[in-house]
Order: sequence, then C-alpha cells, then structure tokens
Amino acid sequence: MTDPVKRLDSTLSQLTKDEDKISTLLSFLKSKDDRGTIDLNSSGKSSNPVFETKKSMQVSKVMGLVQKHGLNEKFKSALLSQTDMPKPRATSPVDHLECGNWNVNAGRRCTKVASKVCSGCRLVGYCSQSCQNEHWSAHKRDCKHTLKSKDWRPRWVLERRSPDFIVKNNSGNKGMVFGMGRSLWGNMPALDILNLKDNEGISQAANQDFSLAFVAFGDLRNIIRTVNELPENYRGSLNLIINDNDPMVVCRNLLILTILGSIPDVDDAIEHALHVWYSVFLPDTWIPKILPVLHRLDLLQPDPEKRPRTLSFGPHSKLNISVSPDTHEVLTTTAASGSFVGGLTPAVANNALFSVMMAPERVDYRERYYCGLEGSHRVAFQEWRQFGIVNPFGGFNAHLNKPNSWLFGPDHKLYLNDSASPFQGWDMNAVFEAGKAHGTTREDIFGCLYFYLKSQLRTFVNRLRSFNMTISLSDKDAVDLASLIRNDEIAGVPSSITFDRIEVSNIVDVEYVGLEKVLEAWGPMLKDKQENKHAVLVGLFMNWPLSWDKADSMKATLESLGKAGNGEVMETFQSMYPDLVPKPGDFDFMSPNSASMMKMMSNLELCHENSKAFYTYLKDKGADEAEKKAGVRMRKVNQVVAPRIGSTVGSPLNVLPQKLTGEEKYITMALQGFTFQERYVEWERA
Repeated sequence: MTDPVKRLDSTLSQLTKDEDKISTLLSFLKSKDDRGTIDLNSSGKSSNPVFETKKSMQVSKVMGLVQKHGLNEKFKSALLSQTDMPKPRATSPVDHLECGNWNVNAGRRCTKVASKVCSGCRLVGYCSQSCQNEHWSAHKRDCKHTLKSKDWRPRWVLERRSPDFIVKNNSGNKGMVFGMGRSLWGNMPALDILNLKDNEGISQAANQDFSLAFVAFGDLRNIIRTVNELPENYRGSLNLIINDNDPMVVCRNLLILTILGSIPDVDDAIEHALHVWYSVFLPDTWIPKILPVLHRLDLLQPDPEKRPRTLSFGPHSKLNISVSPDTHEVLTTTAASGSFVGGLTPAVANNALFSVMMAPERVDYRERYYCGLEGSHRVAFQEWRQFGIVNPFGGFNAHLNKPNSWLFGPDHKLYLNDSASPFQGWDMNAVFEAGKAHGTTREDIFGCLYFYLKSQLRTFVNRLRSFNMTISLSDKDAVDLASLIRNDEIAGVPSSITFDRIEVSNIVDVEYVGLEKVLEAWGPMLKDKQENKHAVLVGLFMNWPLSWDKADSMKATLESLGKAGNGEVMETFQSMYPDLVPKPGDFDFMSPNSASMMKMMSNLELCHENSKAFYTYLKDKGADEAEKKAGVRMRKVNQVVAPRIGSTVGSPLNVLPQKLTGEEKYITMALQGFTFQERYVEWERA
C-alpha cells in the first residue's frame, strides 16, 4: 500500500494555491484517527501500540510537509480559525476567591469577592446571602453529599465483606496499579535542595553562585521550591541542570518553562502553566495563547539541527535545550493532538478520566483513602476524580473546556494511575495557609492548592525573568548524562562543572538505576570541601524493603516482625496515637476490615524503627565500595532533608519521628498516602 503521507506530498505538489494546500492538510489530519471510537479497556492500558506509533510518525511527517511547502505561517493561522476560539481574554480568578453563584445555562456569573462561606460544608464562598440563596438549588447536592456525613462508611464495611485490596494482596497481586503508570506528578513533598538556613546561610548566599543538578526531576516542584527559597536580593548566578529520560516528562516541563518565560502577561502565563501541569482541561484561551510559545520552539522545523537550542527569558535568564529527535517528535505530536479538530475531544477526555479515576472495580481502593479524610475533603477529592480540574470547589470553571493532551497518550488514554494525587508533591501546611490568605477555607482543599500553586508560580516566574539563571534541560539516561557533561556534549554546560547539590530522586532504587551506578557517576561531580563544604548528593529510597530478598529476615517491614515485634510497634503506636486505635463504640470495631482498623494499619509503619535493616540493605547493595570509588561518604546527620517522613532535618537517623499532632498529624497520616518506609540519604565528598 502506498504511504498516505507520500500521497499527500504528491497532492500538495500538484496544487497551486496555498489555501487549497492548507485545506488538504487539515482534511488529512482530521481523518487520521482511523479507529473512530476510543477503546478504553478495564486496565487503562494501551491496546494497540502499533497504531499509536504509526499515528505519531504520520503527524510528525505532516509537520515536515508544512515546512517543505512553505506553509508555516498560513498553517498556524488556519489552526487558529479551526479551533473556533474566542479572542484571548482574562481567565479565572487569580488573587482572591470569587462568589460561587454562577450558572452558564442561565447566563449568570457573580464576580464579586466571596466574603461568606456556606456553613453546611464550608466548600463554597458567596458575596451575599442573596447569592447563596440563588445558588442553593445547584449547591445542595454537594452540601448534603453522603461522603460528607459523619456516619459515612466504606462499602466493604456496610456490605460486611473483605475489601478488594485485602483479597487481591492475599492472592499474590501485590503492587497492582490501575492506569497507564506514567509518573507525571511528584509523590513526595517538594524539596528545597539548598536549604540555605541550615547550610551556607541565607544572607551569606545572596551573592554566591550555585550549580544544581536535578538528575531525574520528574516535574518542576523541587526546582520551583529551591529557586523560590533563595533570598529576594539574590545576585549570584544560578546554573540548573534538569534531566529525565521520559520524553513526555521532558516535553511537559519544557512547555511549562516556555509558557512561564514567554507569555508576556504574568497572570496568563501562570494560569496556563498551572493547568497544563495539573488539570485534565485547559482554559479556552489555550490555542491563541500557546501558538506563540510553540512558535518559539519551532515545532514545524523537521531538521533537528535547525531547531532552537537556547531560549531567552528576560535579560538575564535562558533555557538550553538538549533533547533527542524522538522527544521533539513527542512534543510535536502531543501539540498536534491538542490542536486539531478530530483529536482529543472533551467527551473522549472525560471518558478516559472516568475509566481510571472512577472505575467501579476500584471503589474499595478509593474508599480506603477516604477513610482517613474529613467529610468535606472526601467530597472535594471525589469532585476532582470526576472532573480532573485544580480550581476552587465553587469557582467558575466553564472556561476550562479544552482537553489537556499533555496528560494523555497518543491513543487518548489517561497517563495517570488512579492513585495519582496533586497533593502528594507539596507541603500541605503551606497549601492551607495560601488558601486562607486568598479567601477560601481549608475544607476547599483544591481551592487552597490552586492559590498555593499560583503564588509559587508567581514567585518563580518573576525570578525566572529577573535572576541570572541558566537552565539546561535534557532527556538522557541519568548515568550517561554525567559522562556527556564531562565530554562537553550537553548544550550550555561546561565540561569542568561541579555541583553544590545533586538531587537524584529515587533512581537509587534497584528497580531504576541502582545505588552503585548513581554514586559512581555523580559522586565525583560534587564540589570538594574546599569549594563548598555543604555540597551534597541527595537520594531517596522508596521501594527498598519491597525489592530486597533479605527484607523479611532483617525485619525491614512491619509484617516481617512476627508477633512479638508487632506487639512492640502496636504498643508504641497506641501510646502516641490512642485516638487512632479502634475501641468499643466504633462501628464494627472488632472486625479486621473495619474503617478504623484500616486507618490504624495504614500508619503503624510510622512507629517501626527499621534503620538497622536499612543500613544492612545499603551495605548489601554495595554502598561501601561505591562510596570509596566515588570519593563520597554518607552523612550521619542529614542537613538538607529529613531522613524519614515525620522527622526533621538534623534528626538522628535511627530515631523514630516525634509524635505528630494537629494539622501535621492529619496531613501526614491521612492526606498524603506515605508508606513511612521512605528514606532520604545524603552523601558528601570524603
């Protein structure tokens, strides 16, 4: 069969008018989803990888034909007209919560500041009693939602059966995921990897140059937190290396950085970047706002050597781009998927979201998480699962109606697992404070997150456009990247560079790169003690007990302790958190499947002191020899990040976290879903 793209090229060559060529191109692209309907199977996995690859290659080849036939500018204009978009306008609320009284069908929207809150659920704010009364018919379903009730119980409790996550774990299906498994959001709170107050000192660092490497950065949260914690009067030079070998991760972060650095109106830049990052739907101004951004990236340029290698963000900052043709093709194809009529439609996006986040067969997994949440937080989280938008609960959202192709695969399936949560990557204490400062309540948890992200992105974008900052983005294998830098093969990065901080995330886990290879590649690239005595490499071990054949014999997990060991941990937990121990009066408290029992069991590991097993694990994985080869040593006391969840910087490595209380207790033990086996380790030059 003749290649359809070659036939298209031949047809274009026979046409004389550019308008006819543009029409032919658009018709071709609209017809390329050959299957017609989207098949979302129960697992959310891709059912036809051959189709995905073929489609991706065809879109990329069509971009080459646009360039070949000299149609760049006219093609962009045609895309704008095809989207049926309104002219660019101001988007959603930025600085303060708006009144929740709006109804698109009735043509009603009150834009006054919300000064009152619904006393029933505290999820929605209003400017007046009259607006609240007018909106009640729409709001009462959420206000009186069964998930908000104090008497709510998981279905497995009401039906008096064992929950699926117990049954399936007992049948050997441990670690099962639901969704496509792409890690596009962080699942540990953002780190400031400089932590100047405990290291170089805030005032001393104001004029100091720093080189920082984020070797497997996943998303931008650690970069943003680190830059935002620099002193406001920082006048040094900041050199950031950010790398990941997942093309979609790199494309998403390249796009977000370019949006933040390129869209002139800061509010528009923040709004669009936030939703690209976290929402399934983007503002209806997406196409006209993003085309100039994509133009800077020159997506229609088929020759990799002619694509931009450096973008400037203001007079002092720049972004160096060192990515493969494959990553550039993902960028081009995903941009096309979100732009062309016949691509990812709102109905398809909704279907894909629902099939993962609200799958009936996963109800027990969702409700296990809901067990620990306050009622209004359950309602808010259920709303997010259904609609996929990070926005105030009662906030105007009709403008968020364009599917976010940067969260979907080429076959229009959602990349995320059903366990993905926007909360896991942030300090929720700070999130709640931001919500309060912008007029919403802690019950409106997504509203709090929305305003927190706005404030973090605002600080970052201002610094991106004013600080002396060089960001070098790449898509290399983590170990190869170190060699490529030393061989002067990464654009904008000198081969002689050494780093003040190196953050490697959890690629030290054996499932990824492993401890030995990471230390041998990156340890020698730390600055020595004479250059900076605070220079450190930070690694995260998330899966160590699950992938270690000696885990049981070394009592690395709670279930391996035996009856006596479990009794000791239970006794410690009961003395610290008596309110979480099931007691007479709790519904079905004697059942091992009761909701109160599940809340306790999910947090018991917090009181398990497993440091001896962890250090044996490190030794077993060759840490001693790798440290010698790399010329580094493990710190006995962490100075950048706390060694365990719930502990603090400077805590001994073999001491249990102190008793959690108040908001910190709720956030750590209910909201963020930790295993409490996570361990941060820091290495410095020997």
